[in-house]
Amino acid sequence: MTHPKIEHAQIHWNEAGTPVSDNFDDVYFSNANGLEETRYVFLQQNQLPERWLDFPRDRFVIAETGFGTGLNFLAVWQWFAKFRAENPQATVNQLHFISFEKFPVTQSDLEKAHAAWPELAEFAAGLREHYPAAVPGCHRLVLANGMITLDLWFGDIKDSMPQVWTPDDGIVDCWFLDGFAPSKNPEMWSQSLFDGMARLAKQDCTVATFTAAGFVRRGLIEAGFAMKKTKGFGTKRDMIVGTMAEHANAKQQVLGTSAPRRLTARISRSLAAVWRVPHWQCLWCAAAELSPCIVNMISRAWQHQATDKVPCILC
Repeated sequence: MTHPKIEHAQIHWNEAGTPVSDNFDDVYFSNANGLEETRYVFLQQNQLPERWLDFPRDRFVIAETGFGTGLNFLAVWQWFAKFRAENPQATVNQLHFISFEKFPVTQSDLEKAHAAWPELAEFAAGLREHYPAAVPGCHRLVLANGMITLDLWFGDIKDSMPQVWTPDDGIVDCWFLDGFAPSKNPEMWSQSLFDGMARLAKQDCTVATFTAAGFVRRGLIEAGFAMKKTKGFGTKRDMIVGTMAEHANAKQQVLGTSAPRRLTARISRSLAAVWRVPHWQCLWCAAAELSPCIVNMISRAWQHQATDKVPCILC
């Protein structure tokens, strides 16, 4: 199988010292205060860290569109580490962060960008130490002695997102809908993206995004999220936030490279009945935990049912 070539992001730096994408002619984060913008838009508007206090499971899963310089990831890692130190009795003890990036930033540009946030230096150094080469597919980084898991998907999100397996009730507790502005990168902000987000979302999954564009709000509503406007960061008037309103219990992804990516709802429901077998989730989870790179091979060999005793990390 031939994978499309991954190209590094082409970046220049504006007068404020902010990285700007040459590919999309847009800044990676706010000129004013990128870290505070991240905390306000993505952490606070997703009710973090408050939700962690009474979260009923040991693993909290965040998914993000657009890894960029890793600012959102570093900010939430910092807050989660602080939360665990202050709340060792809390049920949740692992943070799983899934992110997609079409144009990975180079190591040197990462280091230059990270220099803007000295308080994140410890976490940024940990990310850069394990930052993967620009190779297509999912790269799993296990950090902080297993407390943090980062699944970093390199490639076009429209190709990568359908490869993320989910049980019928979803895996994502919180969405960071980030990326370059819809006017700069309209190809990403599509109904297929919003539908993919809903497919991965658990019931009561929250979503936050910096934009207040009407077509984004309507698209997320059509996908199944209940959306509303709220005050934007700094001088920005509006942004939108929401919650998964009504989860589709019958949703199921078709796995394997030969399967068509788009199926009618009738075919999807039929195949869901075939693949909803008890050992399948455990087989998938065990494979993904060991190496996401072997997932396609395992998915094609799922009929071998000798792994029903493998412990499962997600289901």
